[in-house]
Amino acid sequence: MKAQPQSFEGKFQMWVYDPTHGRLLFRRMTANTTQKRVDIVFNDVRTIQVCTFFESIMFNEIDSTETVGKVPASEITNEPGLRWFKIISKDWEGYICAGSVGFHEDDAGFSEPSAIYEAGPLLVNLAVNSSWYAEKYEPAILKPRKWPFAT
Repeated sequence: MKAQPQSFEGKFQMWVYDPTHGRLLFRRMTANTTQKRVDIVFNDVRTIQVCTFFESIMFNEIDSTETVGKVPASEITNEPGLRWFKIISKDWEGYICAGSVGFHEDDAGFSEPSAIYEAGPLLVNLAVNSSWYAEKYEPAILKPRKWPFAT
């Protein structure tokens, strides 16, 4: 069964791509607006053909035949369980091949952790060893780890 088309107004940004688990997070930029925060997460991402900043978003699941001549074919996009999504914005359209997509709307702050996105081990290690992230989030979420070569 195909996912139902979804659309959201406002300015969006590609917030993070985590290569260890193929997770891609888009976030509505809510700073200085009255709009709620929206997170859109694609999981098990194999192909990304999108802009990183855009005005409004609509995404819907499509048949792979609709990507012929628009996205290079690859064996990794033909694996069972993968689906194609067409991403449409005010000024462009693109495609994502992924296992699933989900979204969440809430009143959390723009820079607060997502309710539906959990960072994989690579990003957690990078974040824990970033002094800015550790100072801001460590008490509630993570325990910083010292690298052997850290000063």
